Amino acid sequence: LGMSERGVGEAFLILSLFNVIWFLVLAKLQFWQFRMYPGLVSLGLRAVALGILLVVTSRAGIMGCMIILGITCAMAYSSSFFHGCSGSANRAGRMAVHESVLASSNVAGAIIGGVVYQSGSALAAYLLAAAVTVAGLAGQLYLAGRWKARRSWVGRAGGGE
Repeated sequence: LGMSERGVGEAFLILSLFNVIWFLVLAKLQFWQFRMYPGLVSLGLRAVALGILLVVTSRAGIMGCMIILGITCAMAYSSSFFHGCSGSANRAGRMAVHESVLASSNVAGAIIGGVVYQSGSALAAYLLAAAVTVAGLAGQLYLAGRWKARRSWVGRAGGGE
């Protein structure tokens, strides 16, 4: 990306700052609760921002992508946490699985991303992150389609489980 160490530090500061700001915004709003589409839109925006990082050269462009990444990271975590513990009698078990998956993903992502960065470049690491995000979005869209089809089947007269 052609950034100095200071520039990289500032970029991640912006990402973290907007992550915190969006956590505070989500705490006050309910538009995203019990709805799958805000999370899907957020994941799509994350993929777009990672894709833009592959071609952007300006400092302002990079910082703009970091703002989007900070917001979408907060949205993803809040959404997964909220929906993981909502509506279940076994919240402790669900949240244990949730946090285990997040922790293992963070470790695996850091290791694999670091190896890709060292053997290739920062652009290769961003391309990998964009590809993983798109794969996750595709999986969630597939599941959302199955959920919607199931709900329409259950709602039919004489249909259901």
